[in-house]
Amino acid sequence: MKKKLSIATILAVTGLAASAAQAQFSPTVPNLTATDTIQTVDLNGAAIPAGTYRSYSLFIDWATGLGDAFSDEALPALTSTAADGLGNFGVGNVFHSDPGVFFPSIASADPINGMKVVSNMDVNYEGGSPLFFANLQTFADSTASWSNINLTLNTTSLPTPTPDLTRTLSFPAVGSPFSTVTDTVNIDTSSRVRWIKITIPAGGVNASNGRFLDIDTETSTLAPTNDTVLVLFNGTTGATVAADDDDGSGFLSQLTFGFGTTTRPAVGAGAVYNGRDGALTAGDFYLAVANTGDDEFTPFTRFYEGFSVFADGGNIGDAVVRMTTGTFSAVVPIDCTGGLSEVEPNNTKATAQNITLTSGQALCGDSISAAAGEFDYFKVTGTAPAAGQIILNRIVYSSNTPTHVVTVRGLFQDTGVIDTASDATVQTATGTTTTPPRFIQWYTLGNDASADARQVLIRVSGATSSTTRYRLDYSSSVVTPVESGISVPAGDVTVSTVGSTTTDTDFWVYDQNLNPVAEFGEDDDSATVAQGSVTKSLTPGTYYVAISNFNLMNNLASPSTDAWLEGNVVDFPGVVLNSSTTATSDLTLLIGAAGGTPSPVVTAKSTAFDVKFVKFTVTGGATAGCNPADIACDDGTPLSAAPGCTNSTTGPNEGDFNAFFSAEGFFFQSGLGAGGVGGTCDIACDDGTPLSQAPGCTNNGVNEGDYNAFFNNLFLSCI
Repeated sequence: MKKKLSIATILAVTGLAASAAQAQFSPTVPNLTATDTIQTVDLNGAAIPAGTYRSYSLFIDWATGLGDAFSDEALPALTSTAADGLGNFGVGNVFHSDPGVFFPSIASADPINGMKVVSNMDVNYEGGSPLFFANLQTFADSTASWSNINLTLNTTSLPTPTPDLTRTLSFPAVGSPFSTVTDTVNIDTSSRVRWIKITIPAGGVNASNGRFLDIDTETSTLAPTNDTVLVLFNGTTGATVAADDDDGSGFLSQLTFGFGTTTRPAVGAGAVYNGRDGALTAGDFYLAVANTGDDEFTPFTRFYEGFSVFADGGNIGDAVVRMTTGTFSAVVPIDCTGGLSEVEPNNTKATAQNITLTSGQALCGDSISAAAGEFDYFKVTGTAPAAGQIILNRIVYSSNTPTHVVTVRGLFQDTGVIDTASDATVQTATGTTTTPPRFIQWYTLGNDASADARQVLIRVSGATSSTTRYRLDYSSSVVTPVESGISVPAGDVTVSTVGSTTTDTDFWVYDQNLNPVAEFGEDDDSATVAQGSVTKSLTPGTYYVAISNFNLMNNLASPSTDAWLEGNVVDFPGVVLNSSTTATSDLTLLIGAAGGTPSPVVTAKSTAFDVKFVKFTVTGGATAGCNPADIACDDGTPLSAAPGCTNSTTGPNEGDFNAFFSAEGFFFQSGLGAGGVGGTCDIACDDGTPLSQAPGCTNNGVNEGDYNAFFNNLFLSCI
């Protein structure tokens, strides 16, 4: 709705509200020329009979003068003091009425006879007191003729309208579905304004009680233009409460009262429903439903205090008035200062919002329904692991109405085949009894270069009782692997939990780059054995067993030898996750050369979703050449990766040099720290002595000792 312009708003003076009820007096107002400076006519208040005047009517004939004045720039007012030559009122001036523009004024210089204002007083006038008629044309340097001015003061308030319909509203309880009632009124050339009496129950509508009332004219069918106006009046005082023209979709109207912390979605390009029109007390209100002019050159609907509405638009048809009520929990919203915010649309995996979080950062959003259209999906990138690092990622959920459900999403698997189009719940946030409460977590690792590597999909779904924002606090930390101290020779290696624990275990073996070894994992060894046992051939290097209770998952389908091929998986590589909230589980496992006596590693799950990473070493590698620098075949392939390849018997050559300085060679492996032990470039102790000459020496990985040993032996013959 165009904001109602008035003399008081121009002077930054606020008018007061109207009152109630009682004959008539018509003071003489001479013809005048209104200008762009406020002028006043003394109405000789001393001659006005005693009494309390509560309303008035004002009619004028208007014609433009100088400066191309328009009729919708003409503003009248009734004041208690005169204006000086600069348009300033006296001290303590009271605006008895400051109604805004006349009806049917338009943005045109065409003359109009019988322009009118019919209104209750903003502040009642007591007969015998000073009274002045103020006038103004708002356009600079313009004048206009105001003639045949007829002002009538009334001691009665304007009458309450006879409603076309009545509606007593009720408000659902907190958490209950919203309630919508619909009334239809017909707008035609004889009745351009229709009235609906609305009764608000005890308690009213306000933010403190969580109630809201949204009123609109969506689905109306006026023609030729579907254009409406809504004006709500206080049923007791006749004061204007709120009005709107075009806040709905298209040219339709919308009013919204009460609770606004949790908004209701807009219709089309209309405004969201957010309680911006304020609170409503308990009691009766009258809603005027009207058509309006289509542009500034046809009369807009005008409204004044005291149920006074005038409309002259040509649009006719059915105006459909929808009133939606509901109640939210009136809880203070959670603080999200400095946090990131969700951005719609993000209600499916495909439309998930990409979010990069750093440790200590928060993400906030709204979800007030468990319906699919209200889901919030996020594709989260957390702290990037350095080479050889495993990162524990955790999100803690909080809300002052904690009824949201936070889950990690993944994919279903059926008989070892992953359904890539599915959307599975692979982890649901803990409850209030864990430390911390209400958290999810996952692990990121490896050097997979895929665009989506080390990302997870997270979903937040709400309920009608989820009336305040949610907050997701992200943190990350580096995981210290369990040092098993186990070294086994290159070849067939067995990892097993069969016979070492009664826990329903799930594990997967990872290589020195922390990428999963193909097919080297297991949930169940058989239909009756809930532990796993796998034997695979491993080349020299450092390896890690990611182990937990069921279900531990990455993005790979279950190995073909696994007896359980139905476990869910995550969407992207470089992620390990456990779905179980069980906090304590014995995860003792056995590692050893196939056919030999395995060594036990005692470890246990200590929190919900916990995964242990057990480190062991497979020996062989570079020391298998004819001297410490002989680490590769003649074509540069590491010896450990190509047993029996062509390899010079005279000593190291270009193949060894190329392997040492390849992308996966010395500089990469030196960045792995202790994870580089057993790598192709791990040929020496930390002091540079070849490992073959000093078994059991101090060796913390690939470092300067290996670099020195390589060049000390590169130009030597075989030993």
